[in-house]
Amino acid sequence: LTVLVMGTVAFLNVQLMLCYAALAMIYVLYGLAGRRISRDEAKRSFLQRFVTQQILIGVILFAVWRWALPMQLHGWFISSEKWLLGGSGEISAWLEHHNIVILIVVSSYLFMVDGGAKIVRGMLDKFPNLYRKAITSLQSEDHKISDTPEEESVGEWIGILERFIALTFVLTDNVTAIAFALTAKSIARFKELENKDFAEYYLLGTSGSIAIALIIGTIIKVILSL
Repeated sequence: LTVLVMGTVAFLNVQLMLCYAALAMIYVLYGLAGRRISRDEAKRSFLQRFVTQQILIGVILFAVWRWALPMQLHGWFISSEKWLLGGSGEISAWLEHHNIVILIVVSSYLFMVDGGAKIVRGMLDKFPNLYRKAITSLQSEDHKISDTPEEESVGEWIGILERFIALTFVLTDNVTAIAFALTAKSIARFKELENKDFAEYYLLGTSGSIAIALIIGTIIKVILSL
């Protein structure tokens, strides 16, 4: 919500303020609903609740965006922008015609960080024994793999970069290049992939991560074409 307000401060209007109020209400209601269920149930249903929440937010944003168009930049923002750019009219005009596009694309990359990680984690939580089986089976073989928070953190950052790369390829119409990114990642885990339990865990997480980038990238392209 803070990012939205900061990103759209140049053309705040009544429609956008109503949008922010609706978004805040959704978060509050979801927070209250989450407190009424047990921790185990909340973990099992996290993926469904999170995806539903994002869909509701996306629908509201899209509806308000269409309702509020055309959005006009405030005079004080135009003056401030020209002052910061040193009177460069070409850059100012380009920004004025692409501000919505920039906001949408930046938002999609931000979602790849936290939203994408939550969806992948929610998918893996559907199979609570999968990660433990993968670690146990690998530790029983010659090659070892550490079961530490640092190891999981590194995996999450690899997933974030993976989604960044895949989203970039989708937005630039280079979807086939995603195969090269997957190949490079698989090389680092080539030996571990011989283990069936680890291969299932790896493929589930990687497939989910790439699918998120593909879906979000496709949605963004469809929205920008409207």
